[in-house]
Amino acid sequence: MRRTTARLTAGLGAVAAITALTVGSTLQAQAGQQPTATGPTTAPEPQAAASDFLDVGELPPDPHSDWYAGNVTPGLPEEPLACFDGLLPTAGASHRDYWTELDASARQIVVETGNATEAADLAVALEAAAADCAADWLRGEPGAVAGWDDLGTVDAGDSAHAYAVFTAPPEAGTDVNVHGVGRAGGTVTLVSWGRMGTLSDAPADTFADTLTAALDRLG
Repeated sequence: MRRTTARLTAGLGAVAAITALTVGSTLQAQAGQQPTATGPTTAPEPQAAASDFLDVGELPPDPHSDWYAGNVTPGLPEEPLACFDGLLPTAGASHRDYWTELDASARQIVVETGNATEAADLAVALEAAAADCAADWLRGEPGAVAGWDDLGTVDAGDSAHAYAVFTAPPEAGTDVNVHGVGRAGGTVTLVSWGRMGTLSDAPADTFADTLTAALDRLG
C-alpha cells in the first residue's frame, strides 16, 4: 500500500454526523438484532450475495474482542452515511454490519451498477467524499478538532483507495474511522471501520488486507 499523509485541524461542531459510521454501540444494544434497510424490497438491479461480503476473519483484528456480523441486507443502511450521504444509489445496493463487544464496528456496502463506466464514476465520487470528509464538516464550529490521512491506494480489483478520518469534539472522546473504496468491473464496494482513538490507531496495513479481500470476493 502506498501511504501519503495530509492533516488539517479546525473547528468542528457536527462531529456526530462525521462519526455516524461507528455503529457498534447501537448494534451491541440490539444484542444481535439484524439491521434494516430503507431501500425497496426488490431493487431494479441484482443484489449482492453473502459470498460477496467480508467474513469476520477478514476484518482488521481487534485486540479486545471477536468480530460479529449481521445478515446481508438489501438496500442502504437506515441511518445517514456521514461522508457519503446522498452519493450511493439504493438500487443494486446491499450492506452488512459488523461489530465487536466493545467500541469497534465496521460496515460494507456493495453496489451493483449498470456497467464499468458507471461504477468507475461512483468510485471516483466516493473517493472524493472520503478525502473531503473532515473538511466538509470544518465549518465555523470552534472548539473541536478533525483531521485525515490519505492511506494510499491498494493493489486490488480495478481500483482501491483508503482514507482515515479523525474527530475530537470538545471535552469528549476521540474517534477514528477508515473508509476504503474499491471497484471490480461494474461493482463498487465501500468498506468502513471505526472505533475510539486517533489517526495513529488507524489499522492501515490490516485494513489494506481487508479491502483486498473485499475486492477479491467481487472477482
